[in-house]
Amino acid sequence: MRLKNKPKSLGQFIIDLTPLLDVIFIVLIVVLSFQDDYSKVADDRYTQATQIEQKAKDDISAASASLATAEEHIDTYANMHDYVNVVTIYASYKPSNRKYRTLHVEINNADLWEKEINPSNEDRIWTECQSYIEGKLADNRDLPTVFSIMDEKMLYRDEQSVLSLYENLNIKDKYEKNNMEKDDE
Repeated sequence: MRLKNKPKSLGQFIIDLTPLLDVIFIVLIVVLSFQDDYSKVADDRYTQATQIEQKAKDDISAASASLATAEEHIDTYANMHDYVNVVTIYASYKPSNRKYRTLHVEINNADLWEKEINPSNEDRIWTECQSYIEGKLADNRDLPTVFSIMDEKMLYRDEQSVLSLYENLNIKDKYEKNNMEKDDE
C-alpha cells in the first residue's frame, strides 16, 4: 500500500508568536528602564565636558594675556636702549694669574669695549674706560642710566675701581646741569 501525499494547506501550520512578543516586550521594558539611566549619565558627561571646555577657554584666555604681556616685555627689552642707558662692567680673570685681567664694558647690550689690564697699565685703562663711557652716554643724556656690575666675575680690587669710576663719572650731576642749561635756554 501506498500512502498518498496529501497536499498541505497553509492553514495547517500555526506559528505561535506569543512567546516572541513576550520576549520583545521584556527587552523593550529593560531598554526603556535603562534609557533613563543612560540619559542621566549622558547629562553628567555633557556637564563635565562643558566645564572642561570652559576651563580650557579660560586657560587659553589667560595664556593669550600672558603671551601679550611677554611680547610687550620682549619688545621693551629689545628697545630698552630707547628708554634707558644700561652700562654693564666686569673684569674677567684667570684664577691662575690674577694680575692680568680683561675689562669688559657693554653699553645698551650692543657696544662692547674690552681692554687688557695688567699692573703697568691699570690706571690708564680705567681712565680710558671712563672716557669711553662718557663718550657713549653723551649721545643719550636725556635717558636715565643704569650701571650693572657683574661682581661674581670680578676681583674685589676691580669692583672697587668700578665703584670709584662710577663716582668719577658723576653722571647725575652732569645730566642735572645739562638739563638746567636746556631749561634756561
